[in-house]
Amino acid sequence: YKTEPYAFSEYLVVPDNPTRYGEGAFTWITGTAGWFFMAVIEWMLGVRPAAPGFREFEWTPKPCGLEWAKAVAPTPAGPLSLSWHIDRNELRYEADVPPGLSGHLRFPRLAPPRLLSSGHHAGSIRADSDR
Repeated sequence: YKTEPYAFSEYLVVPDNPTRYGEGAFTWITGTAGWFFMAVIEWMLGVRPAAPGFREFEWTPKPCGLEWAKAVAPTPAGPLSLSWHIDRNELRYEADVPPGLSGHLRFPRLAPPRLLSSGHHAGSIRADSDR
């Protein structure tokens, strides 16, 4: 069986097995799994709802030593796909925002925040601290 994104599995089948890739077994859901999911979405990826029903969101990437992050946040309007990676002194980002959602990309060196309306967005932001 396929596992849910918020459940922990004892094992997952890796891509080397083309017929059972993504299957898992001995899944368990606890309060820990929910907190782990929120930690990834809100703290590592940096996205949070800014209005009831996730109609609006704030995205503040937080590299904190990571070179990249990628996740899909479930929302009532559909999946919100966000990713970023560090390329030399730039943070490159991509976002696929479902219809009915909008958000703002915030970064310490970015003023004003970038509006992310429904659709695909890609760009870069200087990530060095001196400029």
